[in-house]
Parts: sequence; structure tokens; C-alpha cells
Amino acid sequence: MADDRMLQEALDAARQGQRTRARDLLTRLLRTNQGEPSYWLYLSSVVDTQKERVYCLQTALKLDPENQAARRGLTLMGIMALDGGIKPVKPERSRQFDIGEIAKAPGSVAESERAKLSMTPRQIAMLVVVGVVAVSLILYAIFGRPKELVYTFPTATVGTRQAELTLTAEGTPIVPTVTPTFEGSPTPIAAFLEVTFTPTAIYVATPHPASEDYRIALGAYEGENWERAIEFFERVLEDEPNAVDVLYLIGESYYNLEDYDAARRTFNDVIAKDPEFAPAYLGRARVNSKVDPEAKIATDLNDAIRNDPDFIAAYLARATYRIEVGNYEGAMEDLDILEERGEETALYYLYRAQALLNLGEPELAIENAEQSNELDPTLYDTYLALGQAYYQLGEIEKAIGVLQTYTTFEAESAQGWYTLGLAYVEHEDYEEAIEVLDKARTYQPNLYRARYYRGEAYLGLEQYDLAIEDFVYSKGVYPNWFEPQISHGIALFLSGDDFEGYKQINASKGYAETNAQFAQVYYWRAQAYAALGEEYVDVEEADWEALLDLPPEAVPEDWIKEAQKELGREASPPSPTPTSETSPTPTPES
Repeated sequence: MADDRMLQEALDAARQGQRTRARDLLTRLLRTNQGEPSYWLYLSSVVDTQKERVYCLQTALKLDPENQAARRGLTLMGIMALDGGIKPVKPERSRQFDIGEIAKAPGSVAESERAKLSMTPRQIAMLVVVGVVAVSLILYAIFGRPKELVYTFPTATVGTRQAELTLTAEGTPIVPTVTPTFEGSPTPIAAFLEVTFTPTAIYVATPHPASEDYRIALGAYEGENWERAIEFFERVLEDEPNAVDVLYLIGESYYNLEDYDAARRTFNDVIAKDPEFAPAYLGRARVNSKVDPEAKIATDLNDAIRNDPDFIAAYLARATYRIEVGNYEGAMEDLDILEERGEETALYYLYRAQALLNLGEPELAIENAEQSNELDPTLYDTYLALGQAYYQLGEIEKAIGVLQTYTTFEAESAQGWYTLGLAYVEHEDYEEAIEVLDKARTYQPNLYRARYYRGEAYLGLEQYDLAIEDFVYSKGVYPNWFEPQISHGIALFLSGDDFEGYKQINASKGYAETNAQFAQVYYWRAQAYAALGEEYVDVEEADWEALLDLPPEAVPEDWIKEAQKELGREASPPSPTPTSETSPTPTPES
């Protein structure tokens, strides 16, 4: 049929980057059939503005309420919340899950430009407030003349937006296919972006005006034809054997070919010829980090900066490395230097968000992550940082919303699945928690703490044998960690083994460090004493007394009321719900 041929031409044009032609063909199709949702969906990927995309996707969803691609697109842009509600949290004991081991940036220094996407409140407001001029233009193109229409844009809930991505080293985004994919895989986020982000410029591109080989090599390099680039750069070296910039670009080409041994040898040769050539030190650091994620690369990063104090990429790489090794204050120092130089880029804000998250400043982390997204929406690690920050703040619904989309697009991110699993446990979505925590460990087997949180999910499902198995495992890996100690005792007690439960709860007191942890011991030990019989009444009352002697902010209000009831005291006048003490549990190494 003619319409099918025209649609295929439109899709071919979109794949080839001919957006104007694709848009024209799709608008012609819509003039003949305004009720076909797929036309609107494809059109959303080739229009020029966010406003137009929103209208196209909303129209597709109106025509086909089950259209998951349109729903996903609106979710990614923060216009629509996820389907389904989230159950409110009703904790039985005051516990704040530790986030220390999930806040670090994933990947090595060589992969430091991985990141996430988030729709900021400012962007959402713009979508809601901006006039209908852009939509009117597209309607004019489709229908031939303007029409008086009333547009209702749903109010976006900040924090339910979601997404995620992947970047290559050196800050060059992977460019996805323009045409949306509707079956079997999520629509690439870049299909909904208003701008195309270009690769970072080559650090060194010294003119070699007399060399045609250099021109060809540079063109091949920029076109990512690494073998051809190496061939012609080597020809240049035959005439200019001391051209360290050319030798460096050969090393970079080997790096991009994942021939790390050749890349390292080449960078070493550059340094031998010119010890002050800063990029070679960064190149060698990236290679070593790629080969061994635990490699100590601080010296090379320091040398790169020492030889070129204005080498922005080196500061970014060192900040990332410092975040990875836990030197968050050092990372902030690097980022402050970049700020002084006016280099407040998207990566700068992303790394600042990651460092602040680890320094216990989730509110500031969110602000910086949102700023990063405004500058470059293709940095997907922003979504992971946002999800972790929302989780740390206890805004679990927002965390789940962000992380669900993140893991949709970054399906192999162990940290994404792990954080989502923790959020599900907090919201008592136990079956989902078990599924995603297991998935996290398929991608990172040494994520041992996932076993403890899975045990919490089994405990919530009253599958006590499985919970006990996970808690015993966690105790073996982290023998000084309070949480699996107390949880093991609780699981034994709730399973009906009162005496063994009491013994384990009592033993857990030796691992408690904060008032909130002591509160758990006194509360659950009092419960165990009550179950053991009349002969334990005195010690039961002593635990209720000890619970009431703790600072009120360390004890859930329901526990205070229960202790007062058991001791025969009048209930205190109503007071604001206390906030659990948040002194962190020491984070063991994964």
C-alpha cells in the first residue's frame, strides 16, 4: 500500500538522520489518518522541541491507552508517573538501611563518563508553562491550518521520572538509533532529546600541513576507524619520528580497539620521548584501570595535572578515581578547582553529586544531579545518583520511580538493581525485592550485602527458614555487623523458636553501637522474655524500662506506647513522630 511505502521511507530517512524529510513524510501520513497511534509515536522522535514530543506522545497514548512506548516516553520526560501505586512503609522497628556501599560511582576511571538522566523541576515547569506555539506549528504542518484546541498537560510528580544510559570514555555519548523501538526493548532516551551531544574535541591535534597522511589519519580517527587511523598515523611517524602527539593518538586508537597492551606500550613510548606530555599519563591511567579496576593510578593522574594544570579531563578523571577509592573530600577539591576555572560542565555536576551523596548530603546531591541533567541529558548516571539520594532521604517512592526506569535501560547495572531492591524492602514490596536483589548479584557476585536485604524480604514474607539462611550467611561474611545479628534473632523468635530467638537477640547487643540499635535489642528481647513465661517478668520489665530511658528520637513512637502499656503507665500526651537515630552502621567492604 502507498501508506506503507511512505512510512518505510519515513523510517529510512529517520535512521539516516534526515529528520526534516522523515517529519514531512509522517505529517503527510497523519493528514490521511490522524487516528494511527504509531504515526504519532514515530513523529515524536523527529520533531524539534520537547513540547512537540509531549503532544505527539500524549496523542498516541490517547489513541492507544495500552501503548507502552508512548507511556514510557512520557515517563522518561517526567510528564507521567509510573503505573501502579506504592504501598506506604510501616516499619516494625526503627532501622535505616545503610547506603555506603551503593553510593560509589560504578565502573573504572576509564569508564568515568557513565551517568544518568533526570528531568529537573525547572524542565518540568517549562513543559507545563511554556505556551502552545510549538504545538501549533506542528498542528499547522499536519492539518494545514491552525485549530483552536485546549491542551491539558498532566502535572508531573518530581521524582517519579526515570531513565538511564551509557557513555563511552572521554565523554562521548553512544548515539542511539533515531527510530523508536516498540517491541522487546525500551525506546532509546536520545529519541526524546532536543539536542545531539557531540564528542569531546581531541586533546591534541597539532597541525601537520605538509602531511596528507596526517589528514587522512585524523579523519579516520574522528570517524572511529581505528585501524585505518593507526595505519596512517604510523606513516606520519616515518617522516616525523618525534611527533609525540601522533604517537599519543596511536595509543588512543589502540585503547579504543581494546588492545590495552599495545596502548600501554605506546603511552610509555610517548612519556619516554616527552616526560611533560600530560595526556599520555591520563591515557596510561585509563588503560591500567581498564585492565585492573583495582589499579593504583593516582600517580599518573597527578603527573597529568602537574604537567598541564589546565587539563580538565585529568581533573575529572582524578575526581572520579577519588570517589571510587572513598576520598570524597579530595574529589570535592578537584571539582572546586574546575569551578574556579569556569568548567562547570555536566560531568562536573554529576561527580559533585556523587561525592556529596557519599558525604551524606543527599539534598545537595539532588541539586547537582539535576543541574548535570540540564546541561547534558545523555549522562545517565545522574539517574542512579538521584535514586540513591532519594533513598538516602527516605523518599522511597521517588527512589523506586527513578530506579525502575534506570534499570529498564541499564539492565546490567548491579548497583541499580541493588538500590532498587533496598527501596522495595523499605516499601514492603518483598517479592519484587527478592527478584531484583538476585538480579543484582548475577551482575556483581561479590555484592554480598544483597543477601542480608534479601533475608529482610523473606522475613517480611514470613518465610523464616529462608530468612534465617540469609542472615546466617551475612553474619559469616560480616561478623561485626549488627543488622544481621538482630535480624537472625527476630527471625528465630517469629518462627516460634522463642528460646533460640532470645539467645540470638541477647547476643546481638554486643554489636549494637547506636541508641536506635539498642532500642531494637530492648524491644525484641522484651518480646522474647514475654513469650518465655512468667519467670522472666522482671527482666522483661527491665527491658521496657531501658527502652523508655533511651532518647525519644531513637525509639519508634509505637514502641514507646507499647512499653508504657506493659509497665502500666499512662500514655504521654501525643508528640510528633520521632525520627530514628541515623548514626550510620559501619559499612563493611563488599
